[in-house]
Amino acid sequence: MSSQASPPFDKATADIVLCSSDDVFFRVHKLFLAEASPFFATMFTLPQPTADASSHDGLPMVPVPEDSKTLDDLLRICYPVPDPTLDKIVRVRDVLSAATKYEMEVAKAVCRRALQSPSLLKEPLNVYAVAVQFGLWEEALAAAKQTLREPMNISASDAPPPALDRISAVAFYRLLQYRSACKAAAKAAFMEYRGGWPPAGRVWDEELREDEFYYRCDVCGPSHPSVFVLASEEYDQRVREVLEATPHGTAILEDVLLGTTAFVRDIDEPSQCRSCLVSIVNVLKMHDRYLAEYIESYIAEHVPNSILGFEDLYARKRKRADVEE
Repeated sequence: MSSQASPPFDKATADIVLCSSDDVFFRVHKLFLAEASPFFATMFTLPQPTADASSHDGLPMVPVPEDSKTLDDLLRICYPVPDPTLDKIVRVRDVLSAATKYEMEVAKAVCRRALQSPSLLKEPLNVYAVAVQFGLWEEALAAAKQTLREPMNISASDAPPPALDRISAVAFYRLLQYRSACKAAAKAAFMEYRGGWPPAGRVWDEELREDEFYYRCDVCGPSHPSVFVLASEEYDQRVREVLEATPHGTAILEDVLLGTTAFVRDIDEPSQCRSCLVSIVNVLKMHDRYLAEYIESYIAEHVPNSILGFEDLYARKRKRADVEE
């Protein structure tokens, strides 16, 4: 059953009607459409049909394949009204598809900004897929890097991300290659960092072993031991596990165990002095920040973005388009 679109697409001053795939009528103005879209600007220069079947309420009617939600989002970007909130990946994909078809550069820019928003980057794999689908390589690279911050565990009960059905197996395989390279680089960075003691930012002298750290407690003062021992084997194993699941420097900082006293040994009754514990945790967090920065810089230096194969993907995309034409 047909219906009328909500304001501002119900104006009596409209001079054309767009009918969505679900039979919602949008009364719009040719001026706004022509300014936003070379596609519509060209269409409006062509002879317009006069048959009753192509009109609605006495205005020319153009049926379009987009549903009413997508069309509403798209037109609000074209009109002098607030832009819609594109907070769902499928919603962005549908608007981007329409904007690409109708050559609406401003609408495409709005969609590109949405793909870089923190809310959508919580689904980086979906963002990567949409960006690759439309050849948005800058957004695809940012999303690929964001995928490193999350485990990529696949179980038989998991539904595939909805956007993946629009990209090739090659594009997804390239992403897995990139992740594998980043994982190897992160582990190599950690081994290099651990092999280069003392690490950056650490107070050091010849009396300390490599698993010993100085800390300062303003409450206990010099009478309290100022050295603690880091259980190196257990700490190193935890770091490797974290980087195996999430090969990214921030994973070190976000882990629930690293940066705590979980791997600290040989402190005399530390629970009796809260200030000591706070000081030790601060030392560990500083150490982990240096490690995280080292891992990030190492990955950036040793893992080329070309692994993602965007040039190859673009060539494949153009070849498919040429075949379809």
